[in-house]
Amino acid sequence: MISASFGGSSSTGGPTLATAAFDQLSRQGTWPAARWTGESIQSATSRAMDRSAQGYRQAGGTFTVSGSGDIAPATDNTDSVKQTLAGTFAGLIAVVVIGVMFITVEYRRGMIRTTLAASPRRGRVLAAKAVVLAAVTFVTGLVAAAVTVPLGERLLHENGNPIPPISALTWLQVVAGTAALLAVAAVLGLAVGTLLRRSAGAVAAVIVGIVLPYLLAVVPGVLPASAELWLVRVTPPPGSPSSRPSSSTRR
Repeated sequence: MISASFGGSSSTGGPTLATAAFDQLSRQGTWPAARWTGESIQSATSRAMDRSAQGYRQAGGTFTVSGSGDIAPATDNTDSVKQTLAGTFAGLIAVVVIGVMFITVEYRRGMIRTTLAASPRRGRVLAAKAVVLAAVTFVTGLVAAAVTVPLGERLLHENGNPIPPISALTWLQVVAGTAALLAVAAVLGLAVGTLLRRSAGAVAAVIVGIVLPYLLAVVPGVLPASAELWLVRVTPPPGSPSSRPSSSTRR
């Protein structure tokens, strides 16, 4: 049994071996007439047990499968994708810093006067900066996520982690959503940097504005359950691959 919480985790006991026997099997549809075959999938849990007690056996028309693993059904097929994008939060902080410095550097060095002399309308200048920053960040994030997801899934699979299939639409939503999240964070950094005109203060304000609501949502007992659920939905980290730490028990 494994108990996990925000502050850490503890475990007792060990994996359980289960055996299932199947008989009177038949094929339906267009499956070709061929001999039944079995494939052994080794996970971190199953590798901890005696391999001689696990596996696939066939005796006549009866098939016996033995192994170990979680007894609870998998309910979220996007968990593997979320694991591959676990570093998005670090990237989020990086693009916030870039977004802030995209404007504060001009104020610090006095270059903003030259910019405004060439284009006196501040709104137009800020809009142009926001469009360029958002476009570059979105494309970069899109390419990075599109490369990271299949590479990360391959590494997870090679280490014995199950990779449930997901639809192409879900995959596209995760990749595009990650890129959009980074673009919005960069523009938010640009906006706060324009208001404060100081890099350190603007970066700190944006990071606190993103991280503090998330911490309030995941620390048990700080807010009512309804408020926690609302914050989990609207704060960036839960929208990214980071999963919400919570108290749970799994056998």
